[in-house]
Amino acid sequence: MIPIEISPQKSSVSRCPSCGNNGKAVKTTTLYSLIKKERQDSITDPRYFFCGSRGCDVVYFKEDGSQTFYKQDLVVRVGIKEDSPPRPVCYCFNHTVEEIFDEIQRTGKSTVMDDIRAHMKKGGCSCETKNPQGSCCMGTVEYFVKEAFSQPRFAYLGPIGGIISAILASLCCVGPFVLVMLGASGAWVGNLRVFEPYRPIFIMFTMSFLGAGFYNVYKKPKEDCKPGSLCAVPQTKKVGRIFLWTATILVVFMLVLPYLIGLLA
Repeated sequence: MIPIEISPQKSSVSRCPSCGNNGKAVKTTTLYSLIKKERQDSITDPRYFFCGSRGCDVVYFKEDGSQTFYKQDLVVRVGIKEDSPPRPVCYCFNHTVEEIFDEIQRTGKSTVMDDIRAHMKKGGCSCETKNPQGSCCMGTVEYFVKEAFSQPRFAYLGPIGGIISAILASLCCVGPFVLVMLGASGAWVGNLRVFEPYRPIFIMFTMSFLGAGFYNVYKKPKEDCKPGSLCAVPQTKKVGRIFLWTATILVVFMLVLPYLIGLLA
């Protein structure tokens, strides 16, 4: 079947029959390129709309809402609609949301925009047939770059700082006990007790680091962040929360350990 093309108007919008959010008109070329072959016979209309709302399984729909295509009907993942990695944002040159966030966390800068521009100069950009939105991905990529820069660069500073502070807070009591168990004695054991007066300070730092970690991980989205919009995409990976809770359990154990040793002594 030869697709019938009608170039979508930039201002042309229609509401998704599933979530009710505005959709964006796309050419049928995009649908024929990305919808699985066994579903392509269902493309009967020259005019379809793209729904980019997260949490909504509908990807394309007819203007009157009588026909829809879902995420499972496509041969690619729709990155802006997904919660779990990988979430592709540049389909021509294989860039993901996770890659953008990881680079900025590690280096403090992003090279993804420069990489895309360099590839575009060499050719090979086919957003109309590779990007589910049917248009250039630069706007979406730029959004996630800005979003990544708005996050704390050192995402794990809170948990790591908490662990270090907890170790220092426990050093005065746990350190001598461990050294004695290992057969050490004398000055090495006594020297560690100089940390004892500073134990409350280290505990305060420990709680502060952990508090900052929980704030960064669980803070609410911006008030103007509408459900289904790009900013509603989870900003913190599940692994970050797992790391934070693991660190918290370890910290609590280290802070309680001196008291346990006191009871056993």
